[in-house]
Amino acid sequence: MTAWVVGRYASDAPVLANGRMSSVSGGLVRQFSWEAAVNNTKLNVVVSLDKNARHLKYAVTCDWRDFGVPGKVVPQLAFRVPLAYACDTFAFDNAFGLVQRKGTGSDLPGLSFAFAPRGGGKDGLMLSSNTKYGFRCDNNTMALSLIRSSYDPDPVPEIYTHTFCMNIGIVENASPAKLVEATLRQNRAAIAVACGSQAGELPLTGSFIKLVEGDAIISSVKITEDGGSMIIRLYDVSGKDGVATLEFFKPVVSAVFADVHECVLEGNRPEVKKNVISFNLHAYGTITAKIIME
Repeated sequence: MTAWVVGRYASDAPVLANGRMSSVSGGLVRQFSWEAAVNNTKLNVVVSLDKNARHLKYAVTCDWRDFGVPGKVVPQLAFRVPLAYACDTFAFDNAFGLVQRKGTGSDLPGLSFAFAPRGGGKDGLMLSSNTKYGFRCDNNTMALSLIRSSYDPDPVPEIYTHTFCMNIGIVENASPAKLVEATLRQNRAAIAVACGSQAGELPLTGSFIKLVEGDAIISSVKITEDGGSMIIRLYDVSGKDGVATLEFFKPVVSAVFADVHECVLEGNRPEVKKNVISFNLHAYGTITAKIIME
């Protein structure tokens, strides 16, 4: 079925051939927009760069009106980034880790990004998205599949007005942990809440949980299913055994290890010192900790 099989590109054409561009505007955020019509489809794209940011954001509204024709054509919209340097091995994020893959003329899965290191070093370019997962990296180019008008089993699955975002970002000293941090910055915007001035005793800055030692990635924080405590899940991307240390915003009463069903595991326990807990984390391992705070 064409919904599940992505083949070679028969031909391609740039969408900017018939585009209209606005002027650049903004102080804290510099941005411009452009509109283009491709066949029966209309695109509106806002390209923005936040002050001090390391990535460009593309916010897209696409009124997709192109149909697949059985046995002849599957129209597709893709975002392509040509590289200014040679690259034949790319990094992708997967479940609880990263994977290195050789470039190929087929779509390969990434949870949020593909990264092209420059000259075999640690610096390079990242292409990321929070809703698109098919990356085609080959011939010193990274591409992201955005919309495909497959025709079976659903004959018209994509005829709709779509909205989505993708990012192009520079990552320096790109260790696995730095790559995960970069994609989180690109795809999970900070939430700001406006409120009036008021008196208080809390410091001007603070963090609910802070990783103060180790290369662990915090994947989730949730209340336990029974509601009595808090669950924190972490995983290692360094590939080395080490110690992970977490600092909480208030003292920890107790901490134990648990399985994925939140059942307590007997034996070793995290070391607790006031509002800090520490534990050993194996290379590429995962940890589920059950925490009770004051």
